[in-house]
Amino acid sequence: MKESIGFTFTLNFIIVFIFISFAVLIGIMCYSKAYKLNNRVINEIEKCEGFNSCAVSEINRVFSNIGYRSVSGECPRRDGISAISRSEYPAGLDNYDYCIYFEKGNPEFDYEKDGDRYYRYGVLTYIYVEWPLLDLQVPVYTKTNWIYDFEGNS
Repeated sequence: MKESIGFTFTLNFIIVFIFISFAVLIGIMCYSKAYKLNNRVINEIEKCEGFNSCAVSEINRVFSNIGYRSVSGECPRRDGISAISRSEYPAGLDNYDYCIYFEKGNPEFDYEKDGDRYYRYGVLTYIYVEWPLLDLQVPVYTKTNWIYDFEGNS
């Protein structure tokens, strides 16, 4: 009888360990997908020097290839900045669940007279964990490098 109780405890310990290991692996894979998506959107915005029709076509391609959830709600404020309204997005952008933030003026370059010609974008995507009893949406936020507006249009 003593051995059967020890075996049951060991079996329960192994089951809990396997469950926790799989939960961590699923979390890592979801985070990797959201971060990869964020990184690719940031790359397209930087390559096209802004959130314009050039970037929109590439972002649409990225979202459709990865398979991402369609829009579910409004974008929250982030670092005191409101997101670009979805109605202001350039034409052709499908409604995927992500937010773009525009920040103008680099405080690091204010010593120059054209410090307000710098701008950058922030991208907010989400990690989705959908289990039968658990439905999580965890935000992942990244920013582009500072972009200089050579034409003075920003």
